[in-house]
Amino acid sequence: MDNVNANSLIIEQIKKEIQKTTLTYKVISKKGAMDTVICDTAKRLNIDLIMLQAKGLNLNTDRQSQSFRIIELAPCPVYVFP
Repeated sequence: MDNVNANSLIIEQIKKEIQKTTLTYKVISKKGAMDTVICDTAKRLNIDLIMLQAKGLNLNTDRQSQSFRIIELAPCPVYVFP
């Protein structure tokens, strides 16, 4: 299974779990520098939580990664999952 299909499955699983709750969600897809686009969009839409997949992220050593920059710049909490 390629990464696109694996990611789609993860997103679908998350959607199913969220639908069991009173939470609302929106899946957004945009092009551009990942850290800037995600953080700007979250701020513009007043997002409560960013869910981010990051394989093998080590916050002690990967300080130049896109994921680390999102965590630092985000206007809201960031939930990082493998």
